[in-house]
This record gives sequence, C-alpha cells and structure tokens, in this order.
Amino acid sequence: MADVAQEKQHDEFVHGIEHFDTTQLKHTDTEEKVVLPSKEDAEGDDAEANDAEEQHEELMQEVENFDDNQLNDVDTEEQNPLPTAEDIEEERQHENLLEEVENFDQNTLVDVDTEERNSLPTAEDIETEKGDDVPVEEEAVEEEETVNGGQTEEDNSLPAEEDVQQEKQHVELKRGIETFSADQLKHTDTEEKNFMPTKEEVAAEKVRALAAKFNHGDLNHVIPTVKHGLPNKE
Repeated sequence: MADVAQEKQHDEFVHGIEHFDTTQLKHTDTEEKVVLPSKEDAEGDDAEANDAEEQHEELMQEVENFDDNQLNDVDTEEQNPLPTAEDIEEERQHENLLEEVENFDQNTLVDVDTEERNSLPTAEDIETEKGDDVPVEEEAVEEEETVNGGQTEEDNSLPAEEDVQQEKQHVELKRGIETFSADQLKHTDTEEKNFMPTKEEVAAEKVRALAAKFNHGDLNHVIPTVKHGLPNKE
C-alpha cells in the first residue's frame, strides 16, 4: 500500500508540474537598502586612524632626530695573502713541463722494430706435462681400493615408499587424461537473467525525462527583494 501511495503522490506531482499556470506568477521589483554605520562604529574607526597617524609621526620624528655621533667608525681590512715559496716552486715546475712538451722535437725519436717471440716447448717440457695429466678419478679409485682392502662398494639405494606412491599417482592421472571420453560430458544451456527495474527506478526515470523536456522559456523573470535592517541605538 505504501508503494501505491508514493506512486500516486509522484504522479500528482508530475501532473502539477506539467499543467502549471505561469500566469499566476507576479512581477516583483528588487529594493536595495544601504545600511549606514552607527555613531559608535564611526567613532571607533576615527580613533584607530588617529592612533596610526600618531605612531607614524613619532617614528618619523625619531628618524629625523637621530644622532649620528652614536655610530662607531669601522676600518675595513682587506686580506690578500701572498703565495709561499712552495707554491711558487710548484707553479714554475708546471710551467717548465708544459714548455718542454710544447717544444719537444719528434725527430729525436728512434725507430724500433718490435720482435715477437713464440717459443715452442722442448721434449722435456712435453714429458713433464704428460706426467702431470694423471687422471684424478683413477687416483681416487686406487686410494679407495687401498683403504677398503681392494673391495669396491656400489651404492644402489632403492626409492622410498613415498616416491613410489607419488610416481604411481602421476602415472594414473596421466592415463586417465589420455583415456578420457568426451561422450561423458553433458550439454548445459546458459540462462541469462535480465532484472526488471523497480517502481522507484521507473518513477525516477520519468522525472528525469520530464525535466529534460521542460521549457524554461515559460518561466517569468523574478527580481528578489533584499532588505537590510538598520541598527538601533543599542
């Protein structure tokens, strides 16, 4: 019942807007009233202006009557340190080095042929190199046989029960994928649901449509009246 009553009120409101008679509006002129300051406000402004003027005059008088004799003379000392003997010696050595580089005579250079030597190994070097290339694995086997009395042990550890179980599950999963029959799948239809708008959404859409079609040219211009009350003596 509440939804029906709201819908009815909304329809009456929209009907009232559509059939509104703009001739019932009355033209109104705006009347502006200027509020003058009170006597107390005027006296307060004058007092502040007088105080500012007095402070300015006192400051100017202090500047004009300032005694320059109270200032102390200050002599400015300019410091221009001269270079030391070490600085002069370093600068002279640097200048001499630059002068030697600039005036160097390239004709004094002598051409030199570069000789590259690539010496081959001797027979003794080859024999020594062969002796050093004994396989490390053979040495390790010989040492192990010596320690174990000539018996070699082979390490052939069996997989754990968990490893066997995991491998079995993997094989079964792979076999199930390979032998899977697509005929076992069932066809399924997709159902799309479109929800209908509620009464409130329909009413709101109607209001937006009416507001968009409303002609603002039918409205008359109204000038508001602004009233400013004058302050009393209190």
